[in-house]
Amino acid sequence: MQWKGFELTEYSFIATDACMFVDYSKVQVVEGKPQLLEGKQKVTIEGRFDLAKEAILNADALRIEYHPLYGFPVNIEVDWDDQVVDDECSYSIKEFKVP
Repeated sequence: MQWKGFELTEYSFIATDACMFVDYSKVQVVEGKPQLLEGKQKVTIEGRFDLAKEAILNADALRIEYHPLYGFPVNIEVDWDDQVVDDECSYSIKEFKVP
């Protein structure tokens, strides 16, 4: 996996989850440990890979964009069930920075 090959232990990003509500999290990873700087949910890059895998296996419609260099999912748009109204979700990672 491209992401694991970099073995990054220091980086930061902003994650946005939009389903029924929008949730925003600012995360900083120091010495490999994620720290929540703002928001309610400690999002991780590894967690986004898990989410992408779950969506690939279970969603009715899906679009995933990956970071061009590091290879992690930067945008996941998913419709979990095309028979259900308002279950479409999007998950993004922005402002990814390596010191």
